[in-house]
Amino acid sequence: MKKLSFLFLFLFLTVTASAQDNSFKNKIYSISDFGKGLNTKVSSFSIPSNQGDIVENIRFNTKFGSLSKRSKILTYGTASSTEAITGIHRLYLNDGTKVLIVNHGDQIDTGNDNTGAFTKILDLTTGDYRWQWLTWNNIAIGMDGYNQPIKYDGSSASATYLGTCLATVTDTAGNPSGTYTYKVTFYTSSYEVAFNVASNPVSPSSKKVQLSMIPIGPDSYGGESVIGRKVYRVESGVWKLLSNGTIADNSTLTLLDDDATASGATYPTTYTCTPPKGKLCLIHYNRLFIANNPDEPSALYYSDDGSADYFVPSDYQFNIRPDDGDQITFIKNLKGLLVVGKENTIQKVYTDGATPSTDWSISDPFSNIGCRAMYSAQETPLGIVYLSNDGLYKFDGQNSYLISEVVTPEINDILESNLGYCWGQYYKSQYFMAYPSKKTSTAENNRILVFDMLANAYEIDIFSANCFTTFNSGTDWDVLYSGSSTDGKVYAHDSQTHEIRHAKHSDFSGTFTDARYIPTDVGGDANYPVIEIARTETIDELTGTIDDMVGSIDRDSLTGSYVSPALYTGASSYDKLYWNESLFSTGDNVTIAVRSATSDTTISTVSWSSEYSDPSGSDISAATADDWTQYRISLTTDDYDHSPILYNFVRLTYFKEPSSGETSIPIRWRSGYLDLGAPAYRKTLRKFYCYHSGSSGTLSIKFTMLDYNNTTKKYEEVTDTFNIDLSVYPEFYTDYFSNGALSGELLRIDITNDDLNPLTIDRIILVMDGEPII
Repeated sequence: MKKLSFLFLFLFLTVTASAQDNSFKNKIYSISDFGKGLNTKVSSFSIPSNQGDIVENIRFNTKFGSLSKRSKILTYGTASSTEAITGIHRLYLNDGTKVLIVNHGDQIDTGNDNTGAFTKILDLTTGDYRWQWLTWNNIAIGMDGYNQPIKYDGSSASATYLGTCLATVTDTAGNPSGTYTYKVTFYTSSYEVAFNVASNPVSPSSKKVQLSMIPIGPDSYGGESVIGRKVYRVESGVWKLLSNGTIADNSTLTLLDDDATASGATYPTTYTCTPPKGKLCLIHYNRLFIANNPDEPSALYYSDDGSADYFVPSDYQFNIRPDDGDQITFIKNLKGLLVVGKENTIQKVYTDGATPSTDWSISDPFSNIGCRAMYSAQETPLGIVYLSNDGLYKFDGQNSYLISEVVTPEINDILESNLGYCWGQYYKSQYFMAYPSKKTSTAENNRILVFDMLANAYEIDIFSANCFTTFNSGTDWDVLYSGSSTDGKVYAHDSQTHEIRHAKHSDFSGTFTDARYIPTDVGGDANYPVIEIARTETIDELTGTIDDMVGSIDRDSLTGSYVSPALYTGASSYDKLYWNESLFSTGDNVTIAVRSATSDTTISTVSWSSEYSDPSGSDISAATADDWTQYRISLTTDDYDHSPILYNFVRLTYFKEPSSGETSIPIRWRSGYLDLGAPAYRKTLRKFYCYHSGSSGTLSIKFTMLDYNNTTKKYEEVTDTFNIDLSVYPEFYTDYFSNGALSGELLRIDITNDDLNPLTIDRIILVMDGEPII
């Protein structure tokens, strides 16, 4: 009996002591990983500490695990003050030319990288549709499904259409006067086949018209070899053959029109091969593929091998499940295969073999989860990412997988009636999708869902982007650009270098002194300038006795120079100078100097910089930069028998501070309700630490505790907010909670900041006490 009593007493004391000792003091809770992004699918009571249910204008790839404000979005320029940008493309040509092309309303423009100004290159018949573009065979090709597909060579004052030529008024006096368009045919011994597409219009006034980009016909037609083409011009509403319009080959690309009146044969229309219209385009198997013609939404067209102009729709066409009642919504290359997405299926077209009609085939569907938003589909390292009815999917070539479950409420927030306006872009291991939010009651894209593929994390950007492209080739850095969905502004989503690049005779329009580029009439190439020391006078302009002259017939000086015109750059600082040179002796040298000024009229009074001599990239960052820039090439030699040469190009890179495209970047990160590692305990927060980086502005951190009220039998919120002056505390801040205590069972942290200054949050540490569980 005594033993049992002792045992009972021992157990009682043990349990009592345990109940009294389950509190804790100065327990540390740390959040040092924010990197899993947005999660709105699960309950706010179940969200891990490294995720938030509000994640706006934030990136997780700047510093691993940290929370960083996204970069400031910069303004490239404004194409229209009232019309949204409906298409955007960066054209890169093999001579180094790069051109920004945008669509808005019923026109197509090109942008000037230095000034941000836009110039119209074509009026459209039908406006306000989305455009897709690609580059092939050194031209840009674009289409919207309603206008005839466009082609543009990157340098002309106008674009034109697939299936026709480009018309350009020359500076040379001639006979044509009026407003003209042109059409092209090809012919065999028995057939003449019309492309039946009118060119861009021109209005010469006693000037010749240069025709270029004249379409090439197929090798054969109707079993006969194609032996030539013909060019027609409209005269009083009737198409007539030009006097020199018969081109007796299938290769010439240019023709000069000098007819006062075209009076040849009438344009035939018995046989036609007009390029089809479509909303989607792709280069695959050395052919141009076009899909989603509004009149034939299940048709997939393909061009002749190597041609963008020649189609015979009845022959060069596949119908992808034409009776299933939906439309083609993407055509993409994946692992070397052509993948065709429709609204309800994804399948492949096998293009092995030279004869499409007999060698090519269409697979059965690989996936029955199709793409509902055609401009959302993007090729990524994960596969083709696209938007379906219930979320974002990736198609890996075999199956489709849902990848957006954690942000399902955001997918459900997309305005269904404008689902087709969603636009996706892959950029630096991230997938961006612009969409219209139902919560904001607007039909335009005003949110960007960003999926970080490396972190497997989502975030939301508060920004109105209608479409995207990337500047990612040639001398461009890899930078994301977008077109506004509310007006005609074009934005850069990061900063990059700008450049002056002179690589043609026409670029060197400044002043030569005892120097020249080798003229074309003595073997020079207008697209490959070679600058050397040389006389600037002709033989007839020389004075004196030729035998008494010093030097050679080609040059009379051991030095020469070229000074460029004043060039507007808006530069805030210079970066590098590049050029190609050939030196023939140790006495040869090529150097370049620069100078700048606030205006083109005062730059001639400014002193030149020191001479730069490294053609592979002279560092010119120490030179003063301003709005206007001028450079000087200096050539020196020690022998009249030869000259150093600068050839091919001069390239000057610089930075400028473009205007911001936004007045602030309002970031917000809000956690779920955290139990702080001690579920069921009532905690009292005593102190917190914040590790961050930011030079100015205010970082606000709001702490909200859910505390159970025994009187009301409800949980109530108790808050404490700290506004941190980052100019005073740029890296670290610590403070006690008000009155040294903020009590409750669950904690929510809400971080906000609203300015343009960079900001990163690395870690938050909490010090707390826990009350005993009774």
